[in-house]
Amino acid sequence: MAVTAGDVLSFHDGSEFKVVRSAADTGGEVLELEMFFPPTTEDVPRHIHPEQAETYEVIEGAFKVLVGSEWHELGPGQSATVPAGTVHAFRIVGDQPARVRNLHAPALDFEDYFATESRLMREGKIKSYSSPVALLYYAGLLRQYRHCMVMASPALRAVIAALSPIGRMLLARAR
Repeated sequence: MAVTAGDVLSFHDGSEFKVVRSAADTGGEVLELEMFFPPTTEDVPRHIHPEQAETYEVIEGAFKVLVGSEWHELGPGQSATVPAGTVHAFRIVGDQPARVRNLHAPALDFEDYFATESRLMREGKIKSYSSPVALLYYAGLLRQYRHCMVMASPALRAVIAALSPIGRMLLARAR
């Protein structure tokens, strides 16, 4: 799925990821996104990018980033970098939206993960992050993009591994 600078990927909770620089724009060195999160954004589960460092720089609002076992609260102009292979998560702080500059380096094909997730939501195949059907789609996505992202929880990884054949089948039908 081709993603280009200027594309805006929308998600069911109102989050939007604007592609600032795609993998193609940077020769694969970095994927740069400007992420908008409404205050109702669900907390992201703890996860790992096995081969990518990730940087968050807050443009507006308040944002918390877990790096390893330590939470960092960031305001405008502040940033945090997560080394490749490190458990991390993030969440919105307070009742105001947040806008965050986000970098994944190297880019790999992680933009395709986000684009596929956005498309599945737009098509009504994923209606909430926690529905049983969503779990199947995410199992397929996380299996396909396991070089980009894995869940930190061993139990969740086991569930994803068990469900990924069904998830991959659903993804193939959704293409």
